[in-house]
Order: sequence, then structure tokens, then C-alpha cells
Amino acid sequence: TLTKDSSGYASILAVHQEEPKGISNYVQAKALYYKTTDNTLSIEYPFNRYYMEESKAQDAEDLYRNLNADSTQVTYALVYVKNGEAVLKDVMVNDKSIKDLVKESK
Repeated sequence: TLTKDSSGYASILAVHQEEPKGISNYVQAKALYYKTTDNTLSIEYPFNRYYMEESKAQDAEDLYRNLNADSTQVTYALVYVKNGEAVLKDVMVNDKSIKDLVKESK
């Protein structure tokens, strides 16, 4: 189950083994492993790929990698979630679409 954090980003509120009843803001994901030493659960989300026009994909990947290495840059994924389904809509850097940043870098 998801909630919003103080910055407005989605964060995990709870993890369920079964589909939560009466709740639409959840993502079906795969639990990979649980570490008892520090009480952490590793999760694989269903939105690990982002598709864009092939001619721009490498530029976007390079740009993202460079910007993500800079800790002052705020990078996040724009994901639509409803009833367990999740779709990766965009990758954002400082509230700007990676698509627009690639266009500007040309």
C-alpha cells in the first residue's frame, strides 16, 4: 500500500502478502528477500523499464547517468498506479521530463 511522504512522493505504507481489499493505491510487486539483521525487505517493482524513441534512448540514458551522479539533482520516476497495476510514464530530473532534457541537450 502506498502513501505520500512530506515532499509529495509516493512511499510504501505497508506490505501485504494478499491483495489489499478496498484500496486502489497499491502496486503488485515481488518480494526478493528479507534481512532479519536490519529488518529490511528487498522488493522488485514491475516498472523497471522506460521506453522512448530509439534514436533518443542512448542520449537519455547517458544524460540520466550523468545527472544522477550529481547528488544535487532530484531524479524520480512518474508512475501511474491503480489496483495493483503500475505504468512508468516518465523519468523526471528536477521536475523536468528526461525527454525535454534530451531535446535541450542537442
